[in-house]
Amino acid sequence: MKKKQNTNASWRKPAPTTALPRLLISASVMLALVAGCSNSDDDGESPDDSVELLVGAFILEIEDVNGAPETQLNAAFFRFDDTTISSDVINAQITLRDDDDFCIVNGQGDDDLIDPDFDDFLEQTISAGQILTLTSPMGTFATLERNSLTIPSGTVIAYLLPGESVSGMPPAGLTLDIPGDVFPMFSNVTIPEVPAPLTDFSPPTDDSVDVTTTFSWTPSGVADARVSLSLDSDAESINCLLVDDGSFTLPDSVTAQLMGMSDLTVGDADRDATVFVRSGDAVLFVVAEDTRVE
Repeated sequence: MKKKQNTNASWRKPAPTTALPRLLISASVMLALVAGCSNSDDDGESPDDSVELLVGAFILEIEDVNGAPETQLNAAFFRFDDTTISSDVINAQITLRDDDDFCIVNGQGDDDLIDPDFDDFLEQTISAGQILTLTSPMGTFATLERNSLTIPSGTVIAYLLPGESVSGMPPAGLTLDIPGDVFPMFSNVTIPEVPAPLTDFSPPTDDSVDVTTTFSWTPSGVADARVSLSLDSDAESINCLLVDDGSFTLPDSVTAQLMGMSDLTVGDADRDATVFVRSGDAVLFVVAEDTRVE
């Protein structure tokens, strides 16, 4: 699961390759949560309508930099040439129901998506055009430029701001336009409202929990908000994507796998808002998050 950002702004322009795992995991963890439970049809056979998948991930993140808010923007696009996922799974991911929590135990789903080999994924970055444009009702807010970055395993493509970040809070009503290339064109994609930071999650990080623990927090009230929760132990790790309704207990399907386990701890808890848009075999994830800690 993604970790909370600190005021060092560790994945800003001076170290752009560190943004790619952050972008990838936002898309891949949520995809895996559904794919782990939906990778076959009712008769147990693999569906015959599998497709190669193009995944785009765009992140708007509000950071605290020396006590003032700044808006960081990053995007990357991936082609999974060696991964086929059924169209039904893609549709299920895009239409995650508001009344459902999803959890996966390491070893029970697609481990490569929950804990990916980032070098392998980075080699599969693709172009979505030269310039991505963010527009508000007042006009152009920001543009992201295509960058070719050299890493030990080769060259990757990432979309970054010309500068380190945009000062201040993002305006309301932002939309994203992607001109398209290998990854197709997307136009007028709504950027979701940014939910408040998750500052009162209980039990807090590093606290011991068990399969009966009730987790609680104050809901943000943002329609597209979800809470990401990770639980760790010596033997297993559990990753969950939760409805932002203020309360959660592990479902029976998970607790049955963890009975007798006594060393569970809270690894991390974050909140963001995510929208999913599909065009053909391409899925775009748009994530908005406020990482400032009050």
